[in-house]
Amino acid sequence: MATVPIADPSRRQTRRISNDEIKSPFRAADYVPPKRTYQQAGEGHFVQVG
Repeated sequence: MATVPIADPSRRQTRRISNDEIKSPFRAADYVPPKRTYQQAGEGHFVQVG
């Protein structure tokens, strides 16, 4: 019920917003994605290389 607004400001609680990444059920916890490289194919247009 955290999404229900409380009208009385004296009863409101501060919410903590997490900036942590959501854990993936498919990849290991120490997984590091490969670095992607891009090449400019035209004015303001980039494509991924390999």
